Amino acid sequence: MVDAQAAYLRAWPHAKISPPSPRALLSRPRLRDAISTAVAAGQVIFIAAPGGSGKTSLLADWARHADGPVAWYALDPADRDTRRLVTGLCAAVERVLPGVAATALAALDNGAQDAAAIGLLLGALEGRPLALVLDDFQHLDDLPEAVGLWDHLLRFRPPTLALIILSRSIPLFGFSTLAALDELAALGREDLRFDDGEARALLAAHGLPGETATQMVKRSGGWAAGLLLLAHAVPDGVRFLRARRCVDGTPGARDRRGPPRRYPPVHA
Repeated sequence: MVDAQAAYLRAWPHAKISPPSPRALLSRPRLRDAISTAVAAGQVIFIAAPGGSGKTSLLADWARHADGPVAWYALDPADRDTRRLVTGLCAAVERVLPGVAATALAALDNGAQDAAAIGLLLGALEGRPLALVLDDFQHLDDLPEAVGLWDHLLRFRPPTLALIILSRSIPLFGFSTLAALDELAALGREDLRFDDGEARALLAAHGLPGETATQMVKRSGGWAAGLLLLAHAVPDGVRFLRARRCVDGTPGARDRRGPPRRYPPVHA
């Protein structure tokens, strides 16, 4: 059984079923504490913001400090195949709670419907504390086939299962019922904006000076990716743009090749 489980998990990329480990991971206690409070209250946490806002990094930091097990599943376009999606969710759970998803996986192998396998997985999780993070959920937000699946997951999740959904957009299925029952905690772009102190810490984590953090926050609107781009700016352009000049024929590359070759005119 153990060998079969190990072989099964090896079939999935580690980065897809594990929290990421960024080179420079910034701790944001105010947001981390808000997530922990919502998890303790049994709420579903939905975080929606554009790319580069720091959603994934925030949850990676939270997972590192979490008291209980955290299952992580990073979605991609291939997960629009709901059978693959359910199998991947089982793999994410198996990584942190070995053996718990075995019944659901066996049912899938025997041709069970996706919703039935999800039901078996939820039943196996009854009484077991677990946080399940679903990253890049926007890959499924226009997929009607997934609506019933997620509705089943939301409605029948055990009290000990915390769901944390990260997305760049609002999914098709609604959260109105959860909100009405006070079972939904939401964070958006405004919540994720970096303040001056967080901006200085972010720049320091990347080995960048933070003297102008306040100005950069104003210029970037507190957007994490914008802060880093501004911090890398130099008088004659952004560093990665300067590096590109070596390969795209712009002046920086031409200087290294010497003056352009001149050819005599062709006369008909």
